Amino acid sequence: RTSWQLVEDYNSNGINSKYHEHQESTFQYLHSAFDHVKTRAFLTALSGHDCMDGELHSSARWYKAGDYTNPHSSSSTNTITLIWDLTTRTQTQCGGMLHWLDATDEFSYRQPKFNSLYIFTADSPTMHSITPVTTNAFGRKISRRFLWIVTISKTDRASSTFAKPTVVSSPQQRFATETNAPIHKPRTEVYKIALNATDETECSSNAFVPAANTSFLNYLNPQLFDSTEQQKQFLARAKQVIRSDGLLIIQNAFQQQFADYTWNHLAHEDCVWPHRRFTQTIGFESFKSWDPECPDGGTAFGIVMSIFEHEDTKKLLAEWTGRDASGEIQAKSGLYGIGDYSTPHTDHLKSRTIAFVWNLTPKTWKPEWGGSFVWGSGLAEEAYQFPQYNTLILFSVGQRSMHIVTPVTQHSEGHQRFAFNGWYSSKLGDMQSMTVQLPIEDLYGTRQQRRTLTAHDAQYLTDLDTSMIDDPARRQNVERILQMIADEQLRSPSDATVETVVVPNDEMNE
Repeated sequence: RTSWQLVEDYNSNGINSKYHEHQESTFQYLHSAFDHVKTRAFLTALSGHDCMDGELHSSARWYKAGDYTNPHSSSSTNTITLIWDLTTRTQTQCGGMLHWLDATDEFSYRQPKFNSLYIFTADSPTMHSITPVTTNAFGRKISRRFLWIVTISKTDRASSTFAKPTVVSSPQQRFATETNAPIHKPRTEVYKIALNATDETECSSNAFVPAANTSFLNYLNPQLFDSTEQQKQFLARAKQVIRSDGLLIIQNAFQQQFADYTWNHLAHEDCVWPHRRFTQTIGFESFKSWDPECPDGGTAFGIVMSIFEHEDTKKLLAEWTGRDASGEIQAKSGLYGIGDYSTPHTDHLKSRTIAFVWNLTPKTWKPEWGGSFVWGSGLAEEAYQFPQYNTLILFSVGQRSMHIVTPVTQHSEGHQRFAFNGWYSSKLGDMQSMTVQLPIEDLYGTRQQRRTLTAHDAQYLTDLDTSMIDDPARRQNVERILQMIADEQLRSPSDATVETVVVPNDEMNE
């Protein structure tokens, strides 16, 4: 216990880590075993990559309460990575999970399990993280989150010369194929439109008040709709990306005075922010503050909310995304303080169709302070989106919309990460008239048609009774399509439960 040293890695790319590493040579024998020529030969045969000559690095890590590793990929430097889980006495609510950011929801979280070995290579989708270790529902601290991590660096020799074997010498079955292996998603694009800030002087008072019940078309940065050919191409490309389940980012999205008005009310020194913990049994957890009690009694929030839920706002977003936004909108003001985070999730619930995050974090924020929005379906080099003032993030909600907010570090003391975020929904009830007698194969036969389904709609369709179809060939075709809907839209466990707890101040301080 006395040989574990705290390691804190905070850097400008936002890929932060905090864990405890063993400093003595106690594990040298383990290092030698993994470095053995027979081990390297086995890994070469298993992976099809050259593991014989690269330098081997090993590390014994203890993730205590508050420790984590942000999403990252080591594929550019390492041929192969092994994570040997030696965790005991843990529960799902304790956190510290290995998470595959580009896997579907059901299989993305790996609960700590003693003597489990994870192996992935340079050509695998390897964006992964260790979620923050936390205090479980009964207030006990997790104390046994141990990992032995081994990497072998790349060599100059091409890996194509090493073919994967068809048989590995062993008296019994060589490898057991895990039936619930992660289903990896295709990459999606991250597209950014960088507008210039409008010329208004930043508001230091409440002189400017936006008009309630008006469209946010009145407050979007007018440069977004410039008639220049270049700007038209930018906007057309943005629509194409978000309609392909990508991520759209608009810097300086709104007029400066509208952003300043909203920020001034969120950052008011007399606002009281209840701190909450939100958990799900599948592993998702969020620590942050939302729905503040402010001196104006919520008047400013009500005005901003009325602008975002205006019918013309909904029509604009529906036209951009190709998704129905005619239902209700859910939105809230959020504050991430030191130690706050949201572990990976998709927002794919109920009738949600479009998600937005309007970032109002002060311009002085530094990437190494954490609080980054990380997009799970993009390339590693463009996944991190640092908190930037007056930046709007938009994406279509579905199983490919995995994202995360990384933990805010203690170096951000005196600065706060503010955002106004929420979800648009489709109207409930449209599916109630759907039966198997209707042409389901024509309505949802393509991936593009199925992407418009909400989680609620997908569940309704997959519950349809196909035995009512008389034609065997058509029944088989409809069942095939319904299975694709289930695979693409309903990978989350149906028995997941949700709990929201207001965290007492004494526990926050602890």
